[in-house]
Amino acid sequence: MIPDPDHDPNDGNPFSGTIYLCDAFPDGIPKDIHFDGFDHRLPYPGDHGIRFLFNEEREVVLRGYEREIPPEKRERDVTESARTWTQEITGLLRRRLAVVADLLDASALMAPVREDNSPAVWSFDDFVALGISTTGPRDLDLDDSEGFKEWKPLSAEELSDLIPDGVDLYIDQRGPLLPARDLHQANLPLLRAARALQANQAERNTLLEEIHRSAVYQLSSEEHVPSPIAQRVPIFSSLLALRIFAGDMPYIRIPGREAANALPSGHKLILDPGQPYAIEIN
Repeated sequence: MIPDPDHDPNDGNPFSGTIYLCDAFPDGIPKDIHFDGFDHRLPYPGDHGIRFLFNEEREVVLRGYEREIPPEKRERDVTESARTWTQEITGLLRRRLAVVADLLDASALMAPVREDNSPAVWSFDDFVALGISTTGPRDLDLDDSEGFKEWKPLSAEELSDLIPDGVDLYIDQRGPLLPARDLHQANLPLLRAARALQANQAERNTLLEEIHRSAVYQLSSEEHVPSPIAQRVPIFSSLLALRIFAGDMPYIRIPGREAANALPSGHKLILDPGQPYAIEIN
């Protein structure tokens, strides 16, 4: 459970200020399950085979649930609503990738740190957050961050090295929150090079060199590509870009040089298809 900085405090929904997460749905539990009574002891699209298990000591809660929610509602067909939820999550991933781009473009990226140079996080019962600024020091109620010393200027790569998994980045006092794992799973130099080429601020050879010396993500087989891309093999600079394009499909992480050398004759690589900076590579 984490706070939702995007919520409208005047929408009349007492639950809209909170995002509920679990192992099956680390980006947000579908409304079907959390609010509308679907029994997640049954399969739900996108749950990766992880099901809900009641604690035996709370059997009374299970019996109350089964008494209050009729079987036809608990076991209903959720195909369409699950598709809507997937679209919502894809929209969230797009916004997170845009936040990563904002970090790369920041004029004055800064993080609050303690005396020992560790991040001055806010620690709560269910989540840990770190306030980040892309434009210099901000007032972020840092009295709540124990040991805060100063705002430290740094690059996006240095920020990624600074924060551990399990921290959510609260950037410029607006949503969406960016899980640290999304930053760790992005090849920031490669993403930077691709966007610079798209903006005519770099040479194509710079991008090719970055691909050859770094790692990329790739769908584990062509059958997992959701739609045909004639004679182009997708590679991705981040798991965000891969999931936006293909959803939760199996993937591998391999050296970019290996991906280039394994190309079938007459094929091209395409980096981050579906993104505005997507680039074909011979």
